[in-house]
Amino acid sequence: MNQAVVRLVICLLAGGLLCACHMRSQAPYPEPEIGEVALDKRSEFVEAFLRGRWCEAQSLFKSSTVDFLRQDDFCAAAYNYQLAWRLTAYLNIPDDSLKARAERLAALGLDCGTGRDGLAQGFVGPQDAPWEQLVQEGRFEELEGKVRSEPDALYASVYGRKGARAAMDQGRIEAARDLLETVRRRDADLGWLLFIIEDWKLFQELETDFARKQLIQERINRLEQLVEPCTASLPELERP
Repeated sequence: MNQAVVRLVICLLAGGLLCACHMRSQAPYPEPEIGEVALDKRSEFVEAFLRGRWCEAQSLFKSSTVDFLRQDDFCAAAYNYQLAWRLTAYLNIPDDSLKARAERLAALGLDCGTGRDGLAQGFVGPQDAPWEQLVQEGRFEELEGKVRSEPDALYASVYGRKGARAAMDQGRIEAARDLLETVRRRDADLGWLLFIIEDWKLFQELETDFARKQLIQERINRLEQLVEPCTASLPELERP
């Protein structure tokens, strides 16, 4: 047997041993990626919901929640319902049945805290505190800067409008307009149709010219026509 053949045999044997060792090192029952998939579906649910694709949102919501429950993660499932409740509340149509469901699943979770998938008391998490402080103290220019730079677009949109409302109540109209325009641009970039509609409703309240008010109302009507509803009403998200 010549040397070339010997080297080939040695390489083949070595490769086989490496493969065998690799196969033995793998777990016989590898953990599924269902948790990551459920998190992705949760994010996709929010996107579909805010873009007005409600049937798609319902399907993603149910699938994400069931995936969490199948992994015995009741806290994550509870957080899905908390998030769904907050979304309806942001649109001024809070569905308390979603809130009750979140509280029940959290109770079954036994030790759900206030972390990523925990339930904060009163449904307000620690991330809300700095936003609330800026709104309450009327620091609207600082708030606008935070809205512009905040990586979490959901918080930026919600508290941008909340700050604009507070500025309107205080008669600080320019501050309200600046906040609303910053928020509207971010919402438009994301295609968050439902929040864009809420932005324009506040713009309409600020407008003093009757003709422009009418045009804004027509704009709102056209945007509302883009919403894709299901047979069930918006808050009636499917239960697992």
